Amino acid sequence: VHSPVDIRMNQLDVLDNQIDVLSKSFQALTVTCARCHDHKFDAISTKDFYSIYGVIKSSRYQQSTLRPIDRIEDTINALKALQNEIQTAVEVDFSEIKTTSFALAEDQEAKLQVLGDVSTDRFKGWFFNDESMDFDPFVKPGSAVHRPGESSVLIAKREAVDSAKWSVALQGSLRSPTFKIPHRFLHVFASGKQSRVNVVIDNFNLIRAPIYGGLKKNLDHDEAQWVTFDLAMWEGHEAYVELKDTVHSDLSGGGAHGPQAWFSVETVLASNDKNPPDLNRPEVNIDLADISEDLTEKLSAYRELAEGIKIAPVAVSMTDGNGVDESVFIRGNPKRLGYPVQRGFIEALGSLPNPKPRGSGRLELAKHIASPNNPLTARVYVNRVWHHIFGKGIVLTVDDFGVLGKRPSHPELLDWLAVWFMEDGQWSTKKLVRMLVLSNAFQMDSKASPEMDAKDEANDLLHKTRVRRLEGEAIRDSILKVSGELDPRPFGPSEQIHLTSFMTGRGRPGKSGPLDGNRRRSIYVEVRRNFLSPFLTTFDTPIPFTTFGKRSQSNVPAQSLILMNDPFVVEQAESWAKLLLGLKVSTEAKVTHMYESVFGRTPTMNEGDFARQFLQEQKMAYIEVETEPDEAEKRAWSDLCHILFNVKEFIYIH
Repeated sequence: VHSPVDIRMNQLDVLDNQIDVLSKSFQALTVTCARCHDHKFDAISTKDFYSIYGVIKSSRYQQSTLRPIDRIEDTINALKALQNEIQTAVEVDFSEIKTTSFALAEDQEAKLQVLGDVSTDRFKGWFFNDESMDFDPFVKPGSAVHRPGESSVLIAKREAVDSAKWSVALQGSLRSPTFKIPHRFLHVFASGKQSRVNVVIDNFNLIRAPIYGGLKKNLDHDEAQWVTFDLAMWEGHEAYVELKDTVHSDLSGGGAHGPQAWFSVETVLASNDKNPPDLNRPEVNIDLADISEDLTEKLSAYRELAEGIKIAPVAVSMTDGNGVDESVFIRGNPKRLGYPVQRGFIEALGSLPNPKPRGSGRLELAKHIASPNNPLTARVYVNRVWHHIFGKGIVLTVDDFGVLGKRPSHPELLDWLAVWFMEDGQWSTKKLVRMLVLSNAFQMDSKASPEMDAKDEANDLLHKTRVRRLEGEAIRDSILKVSGELDPRPFGPSEQIHLTSFMTGRGRPGKSGPLDGNRRRSIYVEVRRNFLSPFLTTFDTPIPFTTFGKRSQSNVPAQSLILMNDPFVVEQAESWAKLLLGLKVSTEAKVTHMYESVFGRTPTMNEGDFARQFLQEQKMAYIEVETEPDEAEKRAWSDLCHILFNVKEFIYIH
């Protein structure tokens, strides 16, 4: 349902957010302040912003298979051997092809621009992405191609780029370089099943009606034919053409496809004529009516190998595009272009390794950020790790090392840690964490000392451990762990967010996830920007729209209320009570077990007496309202479990 009227402004907003996350995460700088004007305080110019903009803009969204490419190398090599034998057995007369050329009449040349053609340029400069494109997808007359159905191996009659040359189970995409739309119409000569052709304008992948529905054409025909796009609205915009047969649902709204998807493309043309030209594509007449028994066996073997390839899962990723520089947007307005800017990074931090990067420049940008000569990356990173371990960074503003950020409390320590991290630690997070947690500073307790408090009131010298509250995710996971319900298994798909009656609005999922998130850790519960977990947000889990290196640490009544009233907490208290009642030990032993589970210590004498007295009184109270004794005992234990979840000690580290 996302169809912005101004697609160029939408691109600016999206890339602005990406640059904001990139610059804050790795450099702790607010580069996006320079979107409209030079930064007022830091040495970041508008030119710097649009040099990074060009790098990000030249990158492309795609879906990539999650299995290593060598998973099918042996199968492909066997198919290639069979392919050679099949082509020899078919005995195509290639002289017939050579006599027929790809040619345009003079009047057509003025109206047409060939963006890609299998015969003349073999789609030179196009991007062949993922498994179906990685192993020579070009076919010629006499080549075997795999197809779904009973007649699953066909013999090609014309040249083409075919995504199912080796198997329909392989997935991928064929993409053109980015170009400025020269003519109103785009013509694609292609065939396919359950696949599609997209025209991506200004990197806008959410292709859907009402405005952008015409930018996607489904391929659902076995024989090649012209597919035409009317691009009148976008003449002069940057665009690229992509053909996709990816199984997973994608941002273009194409939906999920089964292992029947394939496409075959021969020509892509830009034209100011609505009607595509007659290109007289050469075709060889191949008669397989009397094929030999040997050829039949080879085709059968080809089919068996092709159908033995398993379809791979895919995930959202980015891939490189051809580099396209951007011009400065005057006052941040994409309709008012200033001088062009070469792709690069923040000038004050040095130039990229290659001043004129190949492709988008993403690789050069990554190397520059990760370079030991970059003065910020290592310092920013060790400060983030220090913040997580000690509760406060050496630089308090972990996302802002600029002029308006806080000065480091111990600049020499920050420098030493950064150098150690790069040289001795070899950029290893594990080595850095190990070194910090084995330090005397980390092993301090939180007991106050009047003498030291007077000398170090803000605890900048770490004379004691800072008392900190757990993050919302850790609180939720701890509740599941204590109740015995936590499913610790790693990996797997996300769990749908549980929807309450108050979580309404645009984009609301049609189905709610389970209240307990299927007992999975919080990291496996999906995060929807418009439908965030009330439990987690109450405990300051950030709204996911940019970098949050430092979370808020609020202490508000809503936190006590949600621990008291949230159905998830009540449910887990009941589960914990059921677990306790199943233990064949005394009440005193159960209470001790509770305190050890929830606080990591045994109860004091007063706490033990209170717990036992509470259980007795609560059970009698339930019996007085005509509750069965067994049910009354269960409820009493649930209430005690619920109380312990509400004790401050449960959610604080000290």
